[in-house]
Amino acid sequence: MTLRQVIHSGPAKANELFAKLAETSDGAVKTRERLFAELKAELELLAGLEEQHLFPALRKRPETKALAADALVDNKQVRALLAELEPMPKEGQDFPRMLAELRKVFQRHVRDEKRELLPAVAKALSEEEAQTVAEKITAGKVDAEEAQREQAERQRAEARREREEAEAERAKQEQAERQQAQAKRKREEAEQAKRQAAEAEQASREQAERQQAEAAERRVRQAAEAVTRPVEVAAQSGLRAIEAGGAAAEAGADVASRGSRQVMEAAGQAVQQTAAAASGATRRYHAAASQLLTAEGGFAGFWLELVREQVAHNAETFRKLTATRDWREALELQGTLVRGSFERLGRLNGRYLETVQAVLTAAGSAAKDRTGQAA
Repeated sequence: MTLRQVIHSGPAKANELFAKLAETSDGAVKTRERLFAELKAELELLAGLEEQHLFPALRKRPETKALAADALVDNKQVRALLAELEPMPKEGQDFPRMLAELRKVFQRHVRDEKRELLPAVAKALSEEEAQTVAEKITAGKVDAEEAQREQAERQRAEARREREEAEAERAKQEQAERQQAQAKRKREEAEQAKRQAAEAEQASREQAERQQAEAAERRVRQAAEAVTRPVEVAAQSGLRAIEAGGAAAEAGADVASRGSRQVMEAAGQAVQQTAAAASGATRRYHAAASQLLTAEGGFAGFWLELVREQVAHNAETFRKLTATRDWREALELQGTLVRGSFERLGRLNGRYLETVQAVLTAAGSAAKDRTGQAA
């Protein structure tokens, strides 16, 4: 390839890159960056080959020395514009405008070389010297292109390695995530099974406690009925005895004593049954039993006291009625007897109601406490 051919063919690749860059849009930032990098490398290569192999030969001859200086100025201007374009954002209007300025400077340089430099070189250099310069420029271009290819290959290899490492890392991370997800799923399944077992056990325990509470409640109601009925019987017998007075009062006292014993026995049985039904609260049931027996014993003692008081009052009234001859005094004595009897009846009814309430409360405390534990 002759020097003329070298100079004529040199700008071809640069002109192609200029055309491709002019066709890109503002949105194609990555494409512009890649094409500009290739253009910069090509222009720097052309300028460097000329300065290294062509310009030294031209400076040796007076007739071409000025042409070499002018061409060097063009190369410096091209490098200055490249330096200004490289950091510039590739989107917007500034980059295309500066790129057009660079293209204009480069094409003027190429045109000057073809019109002025080549004819002067043909006259100043021998054919052998021109061929030597052409071969050096061609060899340098080949070496540069080979270096560019090797560099591109290294970059591709590096990109491929980084891609493979990224894929391997991603695969490793995905594997770790799958293992973590699997372990998490197993933990959740184990926790769910544990919760279900605990819920089933809790439901079974609550069911058993409800059944025990219901059974205890039934026994308490039965015990309360067993306690209340003798109290009612004894009270009714006692009331009839007080109303009858005299010898009937002594019979009432005997009824009261038997009724009190029945009440206390029934209360003891109720407490024992209730306590046996709720073994977890034994001390509380013993306390309830003590309260119940105390209430029943107090009622029985109160009843006997009223009976003795009524008997004494009746005897004193009969004695006074026997001794009096005044019908007004007799009426007053009878009225006093009736009023005293009603007053004792009222006191007995009040004490009876208090006793019944105490019995029911003491007997029911066991079932309530058991129901509260079950809840």
